[in-house]
Amino acid sequence: MRLKSFDLNLLMVLDALLAERSTTRAAKRLNVSQPSVSNALARLRAYFEDDLLTHVGHRLIPTTLGESLKDSVHELVVRASATLDRRPGFNPRDSTRTFTLMGSDYASAVLIAEVARRAEELAPGVSFEIRRLEYPAHEQIESGEIDLLVMPEMYLSRNHDQETLYSETFVCVIWRGNTRVQDEIGIDDLSKLRHVIADPGASLGRMPNIIDRWFDDHIGWRRRIAARVVDFTAIPQFVRGTNRVAIVHGRLAQYCAAEYELKILPLPVSMPLINISMQWHRLRSSDSGVQWLRSLMKTVALAQGSGLAAKLVEAAVRAPAKRRSS
Repeated sequence: MRLKSFDLNLLMVLDALLAERSTTRAAKRLNVSQPSVSNALARLRAYFEDDLLTHVGHRLIPTTLGESLKDSVHELVVRASATLDRRPGFNPRDSTRTFTLMGSDYASAVLIAEVARRAEELAPGVSFEIRRLEYPAHEQIESGEIDLLVMPEMYLSRNHDQETLYSETFVCVIWRGNTRVQDEIGIDDLSKLRHVIADPGASLGRMPNIIDRWFDDHIGWRRRIAARVVDFTAIPQFVRGTNRVAIVHGRLAQYCAAEYELKILPLPVSMPLINISMQWHRLRSSDSGVQWLRSLMKTVALAQGSGLAAKLVEAAVRAPAKRRSS
């Protein structure tokens, strides 16, 4: 049986090489040296009697056989990882497991940080690795490198399991000392004021900006930009002390309002709610540790939603309708 003569660790190298198409990047992904990856590739070529990947310029391009192996090898690696991660049961009090989550700085600030705080009480030995959102995000789920992905539902893959955590709205924030807007903001104000916007897509392969896309489709004009930042949590810093305005997630506005002396105002137009969801690899659905983490995520999201954040969402959604009917 040929399997007895094959080092199954080589499959992890082949999976990384077929995904990264670079021995250097594959080595970084696997946390090994580049010569180790090159040596493994030589062994793989000898076993399959095929080059598998060939150099074209600075990239490695899969051969016909290499390309045909990509999906099946990746499935084997992820399935093996999910199998080896299984334990008889997950006991949060005794576990020393590290959970890897990926989300935007917004998700980290308003939700994931609180989840980690709750976990400190429930599972004192558990630790968290929080990775910055990468795009396309579904690749991080496919690779099996993260336990949970947290982001708007519209950006999630249809190939893996997901669950909605909460519905989010958008509101306006201004500095309390703003001299052009006081306690109410109209559509004309929005068109005239200069905006601070977050554009994480600049570092995520141009992921569409939800607000810009909606304004293009329904309002017909683009916001006047005073500052464009990469992180959502940087927005309040560029609003404070100015007459600028920003349209932000309701929970983020509530999170930042006191520290940055901000007023939270309902939008003068009714933007639809967006669902913030979590997603995990379909092969990890029976992982008791991931199940515990998912339950904790839902508990925290629900507790937050039953408090002031929920009232903020309700006010922001209803206010425009009241103005139109008056």
